[in-house]
Amino acid sequence: MMPETATDMVDPQHASTAARPLAAARITRWACILASLLLVVLLVPLAGHAYLGAFSRYIADDFCTASSLRHMGGLAEIGEDRAEWINVCIAGAYDVGAVVAK
Repeated sequence: MMPETATDMVDPQHASTAARPLAAARITRWACILASLLLVVLLVPLAGHAYLGAFSRYIADDFCTASSLRHMGGLAEIGEDRAEWINVCIAGAYDVGAVVAK
């Protein structure tokens, strides 16, 4: 059996793992670089939006509260918020009770 590549001549035990042709190795390397670059290009803006989006909920709550205060007045807004939160707490307690009862 004649060696096929220079690697086979140096190490006959690894004859089955002959080096790929240079062109295929070059294509694979560029594909890996392109995939890595594409991944970075797509993930950096996504990470930025995720980071900035973490704060938007609080800003939206502030604008909603300010609008309610402006339209209803201070005491009416406090009463409505209290009624909404009491309903949330009652619904949560009902859910917990339903789970415990099972």
